[in-house]
Amino acid sequence: MTIDYNITHIEWDIDSYIDKGNYKRIVADSSIKMRKSGFFYKIDFEKHLPEFGWKIHISAVPSNALEILKTVSSYCIERKIPFKFLRDDEILKKTLSKPWDRSSSGKFITIYPNSETTFTTIVLDLYTILKNYIGPYILSDKRYKDCKVLYYRYGKIKDGKNKNNQLSDVIIGPNGEEYNDTPLPHYNQPTWVIDPFEDLIEENDENITGLKNGRYMIKQVIHMSNTGGVYLAFDNILHQDVVLKEARPFLNELNKDIDSLKLRKYEALILQELKGISGVPCLLDSFYEWEHYFISVNYIEGQTIQEFILSPQILGACISDKEKIKKRFIDIFIDIMRKVKDIHSVGVSIGDLSPFNILIDKYDKVHFLDFELAATPKIKNLSSTYMLTRGFRLKKISKDLSNRFAGDIEAVGLILLSFFHSTGSFFTLSPGSISNFISELVFDGILERDLALFIDNLIFNSNSIVLEHELNKLINIRNTKRIYHNQKNNNNLSESTLLSIMEELHLTIKNNIINTDNKLFNYIPSGTSKGLYTGDLGVLITLNKLEKVFKDTKTNELVENYLINNLDDCQDPNLYSGTAGLSYGLYKLSKPQKSFEMIDKTLLNMEKISVDYSVAFGVSGVGLVLLHLFNETRKPHLIEQAKKIGDKIANDFVRHDFNAFFNRDGKLELGFFNGLSGISYFLTLLYKHTENRRYLDISYFIIKKILSYAFIDKNNVLVPTNSTKEMYTSSLFGTGGLSKALFEINLYLKNDELSKLLDKLINSIAYKYINNPSLINGLSGNGLLLLEFYTRTGNEKYLYLSEQLLKSVLLFKYKNNNLTYFPESSLIRTNLNYSEGVAGILDFIIEFYLLKYTKSALLSIQ
Repeated sequence: MTIDYNITHIEWDIDSYIDKGNYKRIVADSSIKMRKSGFFYKIDFEKHLPEFGWKIHISAVPSNALEILKTVSSYCIERKIPFKFLRDDEILKKTLSKPWDRSSSGKFITIYPNSETTFTTIVLDLYTILKNYIGPYILSDKRYKDCKVLYYRYGKIKDGKNKNNQLSDVIIGPNGEEYNDTPLPHYNQPTWVIDPFEDLIEENDENITGLKNGRYMIKQVIHMSNTGGVYLAFDNILHQDVVLKEARPFLNELNKDIDSLKLRKYEALILQELKGISGVPCLLDSFYEWEHYFISVNYIEGQTIQEFILSPQILGACISDKEKIKKRFIDIFIDIMRKVKDIHSVGVSIGDLSPFNILIDKYDKVHFLDFELAATPKIKNLSSTYMLTRGFRLKKISKDLSNRFAGDIEAVGLILLSFFHSTGSFFTLSPGSISNFISELVFDGILERDLALFIDNLIFNSNSIVLEHELNKLINIRNTKRIYHNQKNNNNLSESTLLSIMEELHLTIKNNIINTDNKLFNYIPSGTSKGLYTGDLGVLITLNKLEKVFKDTKTNELVENYLINNLDDCQDPNLYSGTAGLSYGLYKLSKPQKSFEMIDKTLLNMEKISVDYSVAFGVSGVGLVLLHLFNETRKPHLIEQAKKIGDKIANDFVRHDFNAFFNRDGKLELGFFNGLSGISYFLTLLYKHTENRRYLDISYFIIKKILSYAFIDKNNVLVPTNSTKEMYTSSLFGTGGLSKALFEINLYLKNDELSKLLDKLINSIAYKYINNPSLINGLSGNGLLLLEFYTRTGNEKYLYLSEQLLKSVLLFKYKNNNLTYFPESSLIRTNLNYSEGVAGILDFIIEFYLLKYTKSALLSIQ
């Protein structure tokens, strides 16, 4: 299930969900056993349900949910039909909200018939009972007749396992056919299944491309959310491209008067009031199609601010041409301020301003895309009091909307700050950190003090801001002549500062020891709680390393508790969360016997990952573990197994070229953990151990392939995450990954051209304004990479650059219940694990401390 975390309801944030279980009382009966299942309560009457078959979903809205639940639960209990239902009204509201996953939204009650005959009986009975209720359409299902709350689909009823004993969504047909039952936001069923109600179903026109009797032809989906899509379409009457914005009924019900449909209608009214104002879309049409409401606005070509900031041209300029790009930014800021002032002057507040919904065209002019949360004196749209975009609203909008303009001004200040440090959602988690970020930008010479004070004033004094005055200030800032000095930042992190931070994080981990059967630590995702990168093991390795600094970590006791827990649960053979990672980690914790049990288990299960070549989840990661264990033990069977993996990669490459490495979405991933950089790195290390030139040659071919997608200018190399070149990143998922692979291979190739490229790559990975502190795709991963380069070359430049990254990491430190935490890469929640959370960041801090102040180092997991 995927959730769009950009825009969220203030009170419906899934991370703030506390289980009230108030729906449980509706069906309470001492004779009935009820158990929790995800966000549901489940009642199991039938022990012998089929593995797959027809199942029934009932939707509801908050206003009728109790009545529907009483009716349906009584029906099912009386007939001993298994069913489940959402736990309470809060989780129901969350599942109907804009960010929720489209394929699972609306499923309030699920009923599990034991046969097709029972299924048809239940549907017919419930139709009579429920036909007058309203509820949202369930996109993965078919609706029965005209009943707006009664839906069904064919799919998995019980968890099943595939031939590799893994949980699987695949349904096997009568003749061995395979059908993937992963729910999609449209109806689908196996080809061999016949729908018993085929002739009675009211069709959902969700997927048609021609709308309003063929006037609009859909060309492309721009964005999709639970409440409706945004589409690029061609208007056959106006003969031009337009944007269609859709609203699905009975979703995002903010109160009894506001839902997704009402918000879209508010937007249409607001756009009419703003007609002729620069930077505002022109409303061209509004209409209903089936039960959905659409508005049509003019299409503007450009990039959102977020896309603009992360484009390689802008990232490259931010790294090496700061003053020129800063002047360009200020011109954009002036345009934003001027247009917000013009919109406010006619009494309209925008309500939702962020880098995700402001477009920059080819002339650097801005256009505001979203007026769903807008309000006027006449249109008292209260949606902005309920909803916000994370990181771009700090204050709550009052119910009387008296501070609605201040909310826009505050958002403008946060957007301006995001041009220099794209912190995303972090400021919602830790508003008090804003001043620290601004101070660091001033200290580094990225922001002049007058511009910093200007942004700070917009954010913290938005209630008293007069936009006309602030606009004039900004114009004066642009016109002020400056003499720029590029000074090296010599404000070093002291030994005492680092010791204090490590002690704080050590205390955080100790206070989050829960030691249950499932996991040792709090803030570890439950599904992969034993894994190296995802679970307890990575935390234990970091604690073990911390014993080099502090002597009371009690790691040995925790390790023994970890081993008591059933490691047999871990079946996948991968490095990231599976048995290969367990093997590596247990060896690091001085448990060689357990380590070799896990590597043997991995090798027995290699078929499960035979078509995945990546480091994280595929054969290259297993290969790296085998090489590490061979280095430690010199056992010959380990290098032989690593060579088998290398030969498989080489043979598949020879047979299929790069087609062997494309993922299911038809993309070539380029990063270290999930793509070509990691494969190249493994093959180079294999060459180091075997001197088989074939491995090195293929590794070099891979490097050249990655470079063919890279953005290269005179100072920088930036690598996208994959072959679509949709997003460039300096992290290990892009530029950092190539840096690691290229550094390794050039130890043997000694190619001058590659050396020059590596210098440019270093410039890019040393950029300290990445938007998250994590190891997997953030600052700590690049910091550890630079420390690795330092230990292998002795070049002090790498140590200095890693220190600059560490300073940026520490800006993300925040307090919760007097303990120190860092956010995971999404910046919306805390995590303790190695890949995204505190353990990986602490590992970076420990490594830097040891190298800086003791001149020793320990090999990190990475």
